[in-house]
Amino acid sequence: MEHGALTSPLGKRLMALGIVGRDTLALAERELSVSDAGLVAWLAERDEVDAARLTGAIAREFGLPVLDLDRLAGMTAPAGEIDHDFLASHGLAALAADGDRLVLGLADPAQITVLDEVRRRTGLKPCAVVVEHRKLAARLRSADAGPAEGDLLTDELPPMEFEAETPHEEDPAIVASVDEAPVVRFVNGILLNAIRQGASDIHFEPYEDEYRVRLRIDGLLRIAARPPAGLAAKVCARLKVLARLDIAERRAPQDGRIRLRLPNRRKVDLRMNTLPTLYGEKAVVRILDSGASLPALDELGMTPRQQAHFLAALDRPQGMILVTGPTGSGKTVTLYAALERLNVQERNISAVEDPCEIQLAGVNQVNVNRAAGLTFASALRAFLRQDPDVIMVGEIRDAETSAIAVRAAQTGHLVLSTLHTEDAPASLTRLRDLEVPPYAAASVHLIVAQRLARRLCPECRQHDSPDEEALRGLGVGEDILPAGTRLYRAAGHGACRHCADGYRGRVGVFQVMPISPALRRLILDGAPIAAIESQARSENVSTLRDSGLRKVRDGITSLEEINRVTTSATGLD
Repeated sequence: MEHGALTSPLGKRLMALGIVGRDTLALAERELSVSDAGLVAWLAERDEVDAARLTGAIAREFGLPVLDLDRLAGMTAPAGEIDHDFLASHGLAALAADGDRLVLGLADPAQITVLDEVRRRTGLKPCAVVVEHRKLAARLRSADAGPAEGDLLTDELPPMEFEAETPHEEDPAIVASVDEAPVVRFVNGILLNAIRQGASDIHFEPYEDEYRVRLRIDGLLRIAARPPAGLAAKVCARLKVLARLDIAERRAPQDGRIRLRLPNRRKVDLRMNTLPTLYGEKAVVRILDSGASLPALDELGMTPRQQAHFLAALDRPQGMILVTGPTGSGKTVTLYAALERLNVQERNISAVEDPCEIQLAGVNQVNVNRAAGLTFASALRAFLRQDPDVIMVGEIRDAETSAIAVRAAQTGHLVLSTLHTEDAPASLTRLRDLEVPPYAAASVHLIVAQRLARRLCPECRQHDSPDEEALRGLGVGEDILPAGTRLYRAAGHGACRHCADGYRGRVGVFQVMPISPALRRLILDGAPIAAIESQARSENVSTLRDSGLRKVRDGITSLEEINRVTTSATGLD
């Protein structure tokens, strides 16, 4: 915690040089009084503060040299007996080692006090240089993430084991290119980094004058590398060999599968699709990390009341539970968290998906295989002849599947499944569209709608003071966000070594609608969706929007993020 920004020697110097104004320092003093951040870190995030001038002023105040980290682009940190984690925890980066000297980059002069400890740990003489705060944070973060783009072509990476890598049709020129060491290292490095960073998808995208690789992390795509454009065909060919696709076929889309084993023996499944574009084949790889830990129900993000409704529905011996939301909203994780709770030796649980993304011991899991005639509907029919207690259907897509699932729910089985609808009430309209009669739809006991919102990084989140009138204009009522509520926003890119852009991980935003007797009567009467929504409100069923705003109020996420994942036109998503 740092106080006295106005009276500190650094603050006075910055005002004298015209780098910051008195009002800015006064604001810093107020905000830092309730924060663990330092003055330098706070100023570095202000758009009105020139980063280069701020860095220069700090260097002059403490008699230290300045170094532009851009000059070290592509250079790796010095090796040897250096505890880089310890340095990073104190906002320091080892930049170079020369004889008995260790050059350390710092942005905040308060870290100078750590230099004696560095000398004791390394036996080297630490020499500090001042660098820009954002560039330092980016360097520390990239060190955590793994090898940089250039390193992927040259550095040695941990070995990974792939399944058989024989292409369908041998083309000597292509086979020779995909076995080139730089291409192999690049592909392996991208796959390894994506898994380390928790990415869900990898996009390899060729364009006329460039080639880029993007990772989808926490629901958003981020550029991971920009390799030379001439590498595009070789990288795609290498991926096709790993996925056992026809490397000579470049005119039609193809689907394949890659299984790899990481150095720690963890197995990861990858699904790959190629698509011919104007400038070559685009490849998208989906990561199905079955070894990732499955969150418990109380870790998903439901409120205690919502979780109580969910558990009550799971405790029923029969009926249907629907989880709804767009692709990538976390529906599968919610279903498997439910199956984990139900998974006891007294129950026979069967699940069919396209494909199975999470492996759960004790559950009979089936992959859809249309080529073999194994569809959701045919798997459901087979399940009903296998003495099931609980059935999970990855998605209800058609009238045939919905009819079998509903019949199973009516005949003594607990059925869990997903739909693609905007919110919980809209799921009942979707069942009508799938020709499920009202009396059958009444077998639904609970509908959960959900989204995934990015969590604010607790290490760098900043206080936010949105305009009250603007809040009301967005439909934010005082019953959820009373006037004067302390809100938080993301610090932004490069502000923190613990995150990429002010967010770290995601949390579920839920609308949980138990089907009460009143709602069941409306369903049986074929009532319009507006009547169902009205009844749900009267029973205190929170909309997705309101659930998200409560997470804003609790400092879990930002208003900007909730505006991104929910709509505000009517308070309904």
